[in-house]
Amino acid sequence: MTERTPDEIRNEAMCDFIKSAPDKYNQGQREHGGNLDDVGVLELIRRSKEEVIDQWFYLCSAEKAYLKHELEKNSKSSIKEQLEKMFVKGKKK
Repeated sequence: MTERTPDEIRNEAMCDFIKSAPDKYNQGQREHGGNLDDVGVLELIRRSKEEVIDQWFYLCSAEKAYLKHELEKNSKSSIKEQLEKMFVKGKKK
């Protein structure tokens, strides 16, 4: 993976946000309606907490998928190494 500079990381993230945020906001408006400026602070906090809970489950699932992939990759690598050792040893005899 090519290393990015801190500025590149920031710029890419900001570009992604600018591309995604308007559609996400508009989708929320269609689903919930109203004006966020008219929602009370306590309600905004509660809605934010609900979003954090959703993020928690997304991260748990992503972590599990990543670990499963790494385990499968390492298992295949280990099996391949063992087979190579067996065949190399067999050829030397």
